[in-house]
Amino acid sequence: MPMIDALKLIIQQEDKLMKQSFTAVCRILHLNYLFHQLDQNIMISLVRKRFLLMCIEAQCSKTKLGSEHLIIIRQQLYDIIFDIFCDIPQQNSFRSVNIDYEQLKEFLSTFYESFISTMNKLSMEIDVDRSNILPSEIVSFVLHLLTTIPIHDRRMKLYTDFALKYREVCQNMQIQWSDLIKMVDKDVFDNYHSPSKILLASYAINLGRFSCPSKLFFFTEPLWNTNVNNQRTNLTTLGNQLKTKLDQKLTEWYENSTLVSSSAHTILHSIVASVVEEHYTNTETITAQMIMDCMVKIGQTANRKDNIYSENAFPLVVLTIEDYLKFRKITTNMAIVGNNMKSRSYEYKVLAELLASGMKYDETTSEIDFDESRLKLPRIIDLTESKLDLNDLKREVQELYRRTKAISNSPVTQTYLNIEIKDFVEFGYKMDAQTLLPIWELEQKNILSSIVTDIGQIDQPIKFT
Repeated sequence: MPMIDALKLIIQQEDKLMKQSFTAVCRILHLNYLFHQLDQNIMISLVRKRFLLMCIEAQCSKTKLGSEHLIIIRQQLYDIIFDIFCDIPQQNSFRSVNIDYEQLKEFLSTFYESFISTMNKLSMEIDVDRSNILPSEIVSFVLHLLTTIPIHDRRMKLYTDFALKYREVCQNMQIQWSDLIKMVDKDVFDNYHSPSKILLASYAINLGRFSCPSKLFFFTEPLWNTNVNNQRTNLTTLGNQLKTKLDQKLTEWYENSTLVSSSAHTILHSIVASVVEEHYTNTETITAQMIMDCMVKIGQTANRKDNIYSENAFPLVVLTIEDYLKFRKITTNMAIVGNNMKSRSYEYKVLAELLASGMKYDETTSEIDFDESRLKLPRIIDLTESKLDLNDLKREVQELYRRTKAISNSPVTQTYLNIEIKDFVEFGYKMDAQTLLPIWELEQKNILSSIVTDIGQIDQPIKFT
C-alpha cells in the first residue's frame, strides 16, 4: 500500500493511532493535513485525545511503583487544579490550567519537553494557536479526569474507560467551562447534603480525647421524654430513648443519622479533642501548629465522613479548638482510666453528662434520678465570636504547613556501604580490572544513592570477593 494511502487509513483507525507516541501522532496528522486536506477540527480533536493518553502515561509511569504513589499523584494534581489548604482542595477554587503552567511541567516530567516542542511545530505548521489546540479548559478537564483514577492499570485500559464514561472523550474532546465546573463540583464537592444553616454546638461532656457535645440536647432542643422528669429511670432505657430521638433529628438536619459520604455530618469535635489531648496536654491557648495538626487529621478523612472542603471548614476548626481549650480548663475529665471502650460508649457519655449536672446515680440498680431542672442549655457557638483574625491565621497555618511539608520531603541523610570488589570477570569486554574498577565504583554509588542502611546492625563490613 502506498505511504500516502496508509496515512489516510490510520486516521480511520483511532485505536491504532492512539498507540503511537504524541510526536508520531502529530506528525501523522500533519502529513494527512498536507496530502489529504484533513479537517483541522478532526486534527485538534485527535491531538487532545492523545494529550489525555500522554497524561495517563505520565501518571502510570509513577503509579506503577506502588499503590501509595497514586495518592501522591492525586495530591500533586489537586495542587495544580485547585487552591489547596493543608492538602485539602478548597470549594469554588477550580482553576484553568494552560500548557505552560509550571506545575504541569513538573507533573509531565520527561514527557513535557518533546510534547511542548511538538505542539509548537504543529501550531506553526497548521497556523493555529496552541491555546486553540489545547485550551486551558481541556487541560483542566484532563487533569481532573486523572484524579478520578482509582487504581493503577494499563494506559489504554484507563483511556478506554474514560471514553466509555465521558461523552467528551468519546466524541470530539470539547467541553464548556461551565459544564466542567459542574462536573468537578459533582465529583469532588457536591456529594453532601446542605443543612439549612450552620450551627456549632459547644462541648458539654469532658472525657478527654472522647469529649463531645451534649447527648441530652440536639443543639438546644431537649431529647428526653417529658414523662421521665423527677423519675428514677434505668440508664440503658434512657440512653436508648435519647439515641432514637437524636437519630431522628440528625436525619432531619443532616439527611442521615450516621456519618456517610453524602451527609453533612462532621467529626470535628472528636478530631479536635483527640489531637489536642494527644499533642497539647498542657497547652491553654490556640496555636497555628495546633490548627494545622487538626486540619491534617481532618484531611485524612478524605471525603468519607464529612464535607471537609467547605469554606466554613477552617473557621469551624478554629472555633472548636478555642471552645475545647476553655472547656477543658473549667471541667473535670470523667474518662475511665484504662477503659477507653467504656469511656467512648454512648451510654457512658449520657451518664457523664448527667453526673456533671448533679444528678444521682445508683450503680447497683443502674438507675438515675432524672431532674431536668439541673440541666443547662448547651451553648451554640457564634461563627463570628472568635477574636482572631481568621484570614491572617489561615495564611499563617498554610505557610507553616508548606514549610513542614518541604522539610518532610527533603532528601534523607544517607549512609552508604563501601563494597570492595577484588576480582571479577566482565563478559564481552577485553578490559583489565584496574580499568573497570572506577566505572564499577561510580555505578555502585548510583545504585546505592537511594538506599539507607543502618550500619550499626552490621558486625563485619560486606565484601564481595
